[in-house]
Amino acid sequence: MPSSSTPSSPKQTPTTMTQFYIRLQEGICGGIKPATPRLLLEITSPGEGAPSIKSSERKQGTKVFKEQSAEVSAEQINGLASELKEVLAGLPTEKPRGAEDIYGLDTSIFFGSDELEWRNGGPEGFSFPYPLVDVRAKECETGCTPGLYESDIQPTAAQKAKFKDLVEKIKAIASSSLQ
Repeated sequence: MPSSSTPSSPKQTPTTMTQFYIRLQEGICGGIKPATPRLLLEITSPGEGAPSIKSSERKQGTKVFKEQSAEVSAEQINGLASELKEVLAGLPTEKPRGAEDIYGLDTSIFFGSDELEWRNGGPEGFSFPYPLVDVRAKECETGCTPGLYESDIQPTAAQKAKFKDLVEKIKAIASSSLQ
């Protein structure tokens, strides 16, 4: 005798990104010499297989990076990736690229997914296609030289706070996963 029950509808789940790349770098301000990275954090979700976190940290005064890596569960980083996608889509980047560290943290975030690619940067090397500014008149929060020219785009205080919050969240997830 056939069953009279109706088939259940598939369970609805929020959309999650399965493939994305997050890279945080501390030490992005260069000048005559290229930038000297202090910390590189990479979080990769390849779509298939376990997501991973890699950390390379250089202690002050040394040239050697201490590297760590770990696999993490998708649940640990999917929320972060979704938040990054949402928040970064509303944050400006410097224009022209590499003109200045507009967030003043000597830190960059690169985020890549099928839906969004976002990256901020800082000054490196010398090229002069734009008007020079007096670099002595301005300093980054970390004390780095801001660059030879100003960005045409500047974030608001609220946007700077959002960027700083994202940096702290990326570092917190990496720190807890690599212990």
